[in-house]
Amino acid sequence: MSIVEPTYSARSYSMGLPTRTLNTMRNHHIVLDSPGLREAIMQGEAFVAAVSSCAVAIIERRAPEMEIPLERIDVSIDAYQNPDIVFFDHIDLHFRMVGPTQEQAEALVNRFKELCVLFRTISAATTVNTDVAVAAE
Repeated sequence: MSIVEPTYSARSYSMGLPTRTLNTMRNHHIVLDSPGLREAIMQGEAFVAAVSSCAVAIIERRAPEMEIPLERIDVSIDAYQNPDIVFFDHIDLHFRMVGPTQEQAEALVNRFKELCVLFRTISAATTVNTDVAVAAE
């Protein structure tokens, strides 16, 4: 089957300040900076936030389907880039959950890894380390 329409679309505009862009997705707008300016959210930060957001959304949605109790989830992500190279050296994803057992939490993370197109894209390009922890409260 051929995909006719794009799944996601964005448009970026110059703003008259080098390294700053105005970005439009549907009817939403966000200003992004390159690392040199650092006043607004940087492009890399928006990228990694999309990955951690995908993790939270998929896990929250799939937990009931998998009959796994989930009271809360917190996902943080750290991307490491060698300044001399234009790709990420590695990425660390940290999952913290309240509700599931360790085994259940790991099953949820594995489901995220299967379903998130962003994760699958970055994991094909670089090393992604994950750690999963559960807490009683």
